[in-house]
Amino acid sequence: MADTDRALNLRVWSLSTFRTATFVIVIAAAAHLRDSLKPALGLLDTRIGVAAFMLLWALTWYVTRASVRRWGAPFESASPAQQFMTVVVAGGFNGAAVYLLIVSERLFEALPDHAMSLDGLMRVLALSLFGLPVSFSVGMVVGVAFGLFEVLIVGVGSMLFDRIVAPAQDDAALSNASTSE
Repeated sequence: MADTDRALNLRVWSLSTFRTATFVIVIAAAAHLRDSLKPALGLLDTRIGVAAFMLLWALTWYVTRASVRRWGAPFESASPAQQFMTVVVAGGFNGAAVYLLIVSERLFEALPDHAMSLDGLMRVLALSLFGLPVSFSVGMVVGVAFGLFEVLIVGVGSMLFDRIVAPAQDDAALSNASTSE
């Protein structure tokens, strides 16, 4: 059981880190192509950048952990369609979580100064009726890209394992069996 938990934790950590780093790289590359990377980074310092990355990673880790636990079986034993759909849905929940985080930050920013009236709060909540489904949908679109990429990576990795590692393990097992006789 402990080995299974350790493998699950490693899988969740690895997937979360891969997804977060890839997402940040894609966003940075897109900003660079539009010549808006330098002005955007000018607003950040190291502490804010690391904190933002860690917060995004924590959200991604939480959503990934929930989705991996729902598989119930190892990722490798799930069909490519199951793997893909799990990543798409996880992307949707990640998109919704990022939206809620942004809205929460704006609300907490307004609280100390009493800058938001009850009317303003009601507007934010009303807009969230639209914003939350939109952010979930955008997250699912991002999840489609990640799902296709991850299924491709797992497929290529499995193929390489079957062609390279598995025959070597079989040869080693045969050689051990013949030397013990």
